[in-house]
Amino acid sequence: MFRKDASLIVFHTLRHTCISLLTERGADTTMVKNYVAHASEEMTERYTHLSEEYARRTGDILNGLFEVQKLLWKQNGNNAQSAVA
Repeated sequence: MFRKDASLIVFHTLRHTCISLLTERGADTTMVKNYVAHASEEMTERYTHLSEEYARRTGDILNGLFEVQKLLWKQNGNNAQSAVA
């Protein structure tokens, strides 16, 4: 996101970053379209691949945390299934 030469950062760079951050945090396409005044949702959808990748990575992290929790419960002699319910 950061560039070595700050003079290359223009308004469009900041706009792109704003849209990317909104989609990564779960803002829906219509909300983002209206916020940034895109002419169509298709234009906004160019950024959705970012939110899909973000969601996948977040899911991977959460799955890893869940596996650690199950391991800790097993080590303490508890049933991991009852911890989930």
